[in-house]
Order: sequence, then structure tokens, then C-alpha cells
Amino acid sequence: MFYRFFAIFLFFLLLATGVSNRVFAEEGSFVSIDPPQPAPPFTFEDGEGRTLDLKDFRGRYVLLNLWETTCAPCVSEMPKLNALSQQLDHKAFAVIALAEDHDGSGAIRLFFQRHSIDHLPVYSDSTGQAPFILHARGLPTTFLIDPHGMEIARLEGAADWLKASLISYLQTQPPPPPQP
Repeated sequence: MFYRFFAIFLFFLLLATGVSNRVFAEEGSFVSIDPPQPAPPFTFEDGEGRTLDLKDFRGRYVLLNLWETTCAPCVSEMPKLNALSQQLDHKAFAVIALAEDHDGSGAIRLFFQRHSIDHLPVYSDSTGQAPFILHARGLPTTFLIDPHGMEIARLEGAADWLKASLISYLQTQPPPPPQP
């Protein structure tokens, strides 16, 4: 009986301390995926109703942020993600703030207008499939995908996108390969 209890206790202790194939960092920092994993395919819509997927952004790094207009931590980080988008080289980075709202692009546009979000395109996952496909444990969750479509890092929870260490981390990624 003692050994069974001890084994269960040890399992949950290891789970709680984050033993996995990832390298853990301080809260609000990216966690490297080692080895990088292919980002699973899924579709979403832009503000014009066109269907897109991550392949449409190949050749650039993708900062994919899953969020929702009613999620308090998401709401607080969006202005800083908007400001970060201004600082990144758009030839090297695509910032996709993918809203998980079921109300579609109208609700996102209204949110952007209310919060002065003017440097992020409207992207919507009104089906709510992305968090499940990407194995997000909550919102917001941000994924860093390399120019070849491999997930190289993720950040769970809200981030201070203007924090020097995050900006430095993003800006020190190897340059994407030249486009043919």
C-alpha cells in the first residue's frame, strides 16, 4: 500500500514540477521546444473572411497568440502585443493574434477599436479548434513557429511583450531563409 501511494505521489510531484522534454524558464518567458515539433495544420479566417493556415506564413517566423476578448489576461496583454508588432521586422515575423471568440471578426474589430489596437490584423478561429489542435492548456498561449513551420517555443499565460528579454529573444532568432 505504501509503495502504491509513494508511486502516485512521485508521479504527481514530477508532473507538478514540469518534468518533460522542454527547457523551463521564468514565468512570462518562452519555453523552448526541444526538439522542435511540426506545427499541426489547422485553418482560421482573416478579417475579410478568407481561410488561411500557417503554411500561408512560411518563410517567416510566426508569433501565434491564442486569445479571447473576454479573457482578462488576454485583454491586458493585447496593447503590448500590438506595440511589439510595430517593433518587429514584418519581412521576418508575422504576428497572428488569433481570437478564439465565437462571435467572429465583428467582435474582434470592435475590441480592437475600443483598445486602440491598430497594428494587428484581424484573425478569427470561430470554431475554437486551434487550442485543442495546438494542445494549449489555457488562454492566452503564444507559439513561436520558425520559417519552416516548426514550433520552437511557447509561452503560456499573459506576457509583457515590451519586456526587454522577450524582445531580445525574438530579435535574436536566426534570419529566415531568402524567399525564392
